[in-house]
Amino acid sequence: MAACTALRHNRGMPPIRLACLLPAVALGLALSGCDRPPVAAPTGATMPAAADGDRIAWQARLPCADCDGIDTTLQLQQDGRMRVYTLSETYLATGGGERFVERGHWQRRHAWLHLQGDDGARRHYALLADGGLQATDSRGRPLSGDAERILVPVTAAPAP
Repeated sequence: MAACTALRHNRGMPPIRLACLLPAVALGLALSGCDRPPVAAPTGATMPAAADGDRIAWQARLPCADCDGIDTTLQLQQDGRMRVYTLSETYLATGGGERFVERGHWQRRHAWLHLQGDDGARRHYALLADGGLQATDSRGRPLSGDAERILVPVTAAPAP
């Protein structure tokens, strides 16, 4: 304890050894925010192969709290160094549905896929060992209902 720096709030109080408290503070910070573990980056996770100019795609019908489901298709395309995506989401409801299309740029880092929409939207996915995509937050934690939010790969199609 002699190496710890002593601080006093006032002369009547015993010295507080600040440096001695740092390990406890660091442990507390490390344990905070552990409500959901991150999706483990799977070893051997692969993205479907596509030639330059081809599109690779995933799709699924995702659950929806206030509709019958969300038909979702994510297409990635790479032309040289340009990497663009199109995300199409159709909210299914009795009497019809409403379709939303988001476009932007994508980047892959190890087993993670990051999308940056032209409108500023950001999305993150973990690339699973079977080639599926699981939606995550920016820290790699699965979104709520994650077991039902997995996009499955579909065959690569040539760009139009």
